[in-house]
Amino acid sequence: MNQLDISAAELAGRLADGGDDLVVIDVREPYEWSAGHLGEARHIPLQQVPARVDEIPREAEVIMVCRSGARSARAQQYLLAHGFRRVRNLVGGLMAWKRDVDPAMRVP
Repeated sequence: MNQLDISAAELAGRLADGGDDLVVIDVREPYEWSAGHLGEARHIPLQQVPARVDEIPREAEVIMVCRSGARSARAQQYLLAHGFRRVRNLVGGLMAWKRDVDPAMRVP
């Protein structure tokens, strides 16, 4: 894991501590979001990220999430290429969250 990654356990700890200055963006499809998501997350499907980039605060630490970490890594790279400096990817995505933090979470 590198400095651009965050583990499910670390994210859970940060959120439990209040998640100040933390913005969680879920880039999954609407049907995936509807099945289950982190309560703190904002939903911006991957294809909409370029059109909705202004909705993401540049001063915040941004955590990108998806099912496995692949789509969120692409979104992370897009944001980094467009001037964002504090963007991390949830390693293993919500599957890792389900495994390590919340086994009851539905992840289609």
